[in-house]
Amino acid sequence: MVLFPEFTRIFADPCGQTVLAILKAFPSAQALAEAGVEPLFHLLRAQKPAHYGHPTAQKLVAFAKESVSSGRAIAGRSLSLRILCDQLEHTQTNLVRLDTEIEQLLTSDPGVKGLQQVPGFGPKTVAVLRAELGDMQRFARTDEVIAYGGMDIEINVRDPVSLPSVLPASII
Repeated sequence: MVLFPEFTRIFADPCGQTVLAILKAFPSAQALAEAGVEPLFHLLRAQKPAHYGHPTAQKLVAFAKESVSSGRAIAGRSLSLRILCDQLEHTQTNLVRLDTEIEQLLTSDPGVKGLQQVPGFGPKTVAVLRAELGDMQRFARTDEVIAYGGMDIEINVRDPVSLPSVLPASII
């Protein structure tokens, strides 16, 4: 993070809700140093869940005051960072909506039951396969499903006792 390299010493994940709120309010080390501890503390406490307090605010401001950030083109870079934060929040919101839609489709579609029984197939894999396979009634056997999907399924599990010998018969 060019505008405040030391920021990641406090927050390792740059995509969290609290982090995005801080970066939008104080998009550079200089902005954070000028703001001081109290405005940052109030911003931290306003986030849900409110995990951070004065110690975090004090560390961030101290790091900001001693930052190795160049200070060049702060206005332009700050604007770019705010835009990126907005875009990331928008994308995160859309991903939640997509996950909800996938969950609803998987609960209401009887054609996914067999796919959900395959070890290692999560909701997204099942949703993609279900969309690609279409009408499951056109397949008489599991190997037809595998061939149609272009899959060469090899299950690699460290515990061979729990391995099914083939895909569940209910997949078709």
